[in-house]
Amino acid sequence: MKKILKYQNVLMYYINILLFSSLTFCKEEIFISVIKEGIKEQFIPSNAIIITQKDIEKTSAKNLGELLDMLTVYDLSHYSGLGSEKSLRLRNSTSNQVLVLINGIPISGPAKGSFNLSLIPVEVIEKIEILSGSSSGLYGANAVAGVINIITKTSSKIHPEVYSCFSYGSFNTYGTTAEFDYVKDAYGIKILASGIHSDGWRENSKYDSISGYGKFSKQTLYGKVDFEILTKDSKSGIPGISPLPMEQWDGEKEKQASTPYALEYDNFSLFSLNFNNKLITSKLSYDIRKLIYDNSKDPLWPEKTDSNLNTINFLNEIALPYKIYVSLNYTYTLLNQQYPLNSNHNFKKDVSNLSLGLKKELNFESFNFIPIFRWDSNSIFGNKVSPQLIFVYGLKNLKFTLTAGTSWRAPTFLDLYWPDQIWAKGNPDLKPEDSYSLDFAFEFKPEKFRVSINPFYRYIRNQIRWYPENPQDMFSAWIPSNVDETVAQGVEINSEFSVRNIFINKVSVLLCDNRIKKKGEEDKGWQKQAYSPLVSAVYNFEVLLPYSFKLANVIKYVDSQYSRDSESGTKLKSFILWDIKFSKNIFNFLDLYLQAKDVLDQKGVNREAYPQPGRSYECGFCLNVKF
Repeated sequence: MKKILKYQNVLMYYINILLFSSLTFCKEEIFISVIKEGIKEQFIPSNAIIITQKDIEKTSAKNLGELLDMLTVYDLSHYSGLGSEKSLRLRNSTSNQVLVLINGIPISGPAKGSFNLSLIPVEVIEKIEILSGSSSGLYGANAVAGVINIITKTSSKIHPEVYSCFSYGSFNTYGTTAEFDYVKDAYGIKILASGIHSDGWRENSKYDSISGYGKFSKQTLYGKVDFEILTKDSKSGIPGISPLPMEQWDGEKEKQASTPYALEYDNFSLFSLNFNNKLITSKLSYDIRKLIYDNSKDPLWPEKTDSNLNTINFLNEIALPYKIYVSLNYTYTLLNQQYPLNSNHNFKKDVSNLSLGLKKELNFESFNFIPIFRWDSNSIFGNKVSPQLIFVYGLKNLKFTLTAGTSWRAPTFLDLYWPDQIWAKGNPDLKPEDSYSLDFAFEFKPEKFRVSINPFYRYIRNQIRWYPENPQDMFSAWIPSNVDETVAQGVEINSEFSVRNIFINKVSVLLCDNRIKKKGEEDKGWQKQAYSPLVSAVYNFEVLLPYSFKLANVIKYVDSQYSRDSESGTKLKSFILWDIKFSKNIFNFLDLYLQAKDVLDQKGVNREAYPQPGRSYECGFCLNVKF
């Protein structure tokens, strides 16, 4: 209790700074695409976060995972260097409970659960929408903790334009990007290609990737047609955990890999055909993810997995009179999981989902109310109903938001059909996880600044955890089971302010207490969850210096946390990650930058036994040529 009060005092200190500073708020017109026409900025609920193109430009992140790790208070796993898996946890949820979308198309879901955010190159991103809270009413299964929607770039230049960048940094890391953009009459085209190489900091952490993106648009008499392609192919070494205890790490010893032969080949491709007019939005998409984990050369524990995941989505939303919106969606997913060293473990499974959604926007001068209802018919789990509501009431300088919803997470194919390996096996009798959440937010936005305070509550039942099939038998196989309940409660604080447009600031603070009630440990009651820091905070600011120099800073604080529930296991120390980027534009066509990451060299270890490199450097330039 004393610790909670301590951090509440810290939060009130931040609030006082914001409320009593003579500042000027820097506005930028934004919206969130919850309904077909989008919700305008004045009615965006306070549990939604928008990351704009200007925010992205303040960093030199190479992929979506790195970007979110820098700019949000949420947790992203630190397993290794560039290209290692990055998955998002909203308010300390599991990553399987966060639904990932690209332009409203789900790319995480029933087959494998969480999506590796390192597979999305940052160059293709126009903006990011993050909506916290149970959101299956809007987006269907797996939005238990919330959703992240990545909006990709579209052609916007009336003259042909070529944009190219080159960067070089620590660990022999270098990258190149080339982008072409042009709009002519009713046609538009954007093409982008990028490549990255890094020798890595640890043994067996080399990384290579190549990405491609294309968007072709045509305006017709009946609406706009887009065809979009996004693909990324990567190869990375997997060093695994450090074989040395953390107390023996000295900056060099922990570089040793526990899996020196392990390699991962990862390919993600998304193809989508979209049609949009005032009446209807239709999206037909096909995405492929091929993942090969190859540790077959390991003399002690050889293994290899060849996984092929294919998904088809047909998504439709129709705008009816009186601001009524009807959605009719169909998704089919097929997973072909192969084990080349033991074909007896192979399996091939599929699932389909048909959904019908209904939304109604009641919009008046001072408030916006959107009740939402969705019905899902799943080929494995049957029928699910998910209600949700969004209410925003805005006065001149105040805004009140109430959002509430229910959600469910479908067990993954790996949960259901994990091969029987004596010590572990899948459980085809699993039930979906269920949740409900409530956000009640207060936003104060006079002319000089904006600050929102958002208390929240989330409850999850039937949460899936690997648990002994027979707890009384120490040799019993572990299987995934619906055995847990979890509660998350806390408050988010977000603010934006600037001083005469030369000192631009954003501050976010998350105070979140996560508790779990576990089968077999009922006597312990509600336990503090593992990997759940009580406080996280991000402060990013940009200073405009003389002669058009810019200095951008991103400072992220993460409180101490434990690797096991009930504050047991290894205690991971609190840390501050401070990144600085110094940039200069020359003659409006050449941008130069120099960046230092983890300036304080605090490592930022947030997963037990996974060391981090610490301070590193990068420089680069971008060239913009117009024709």
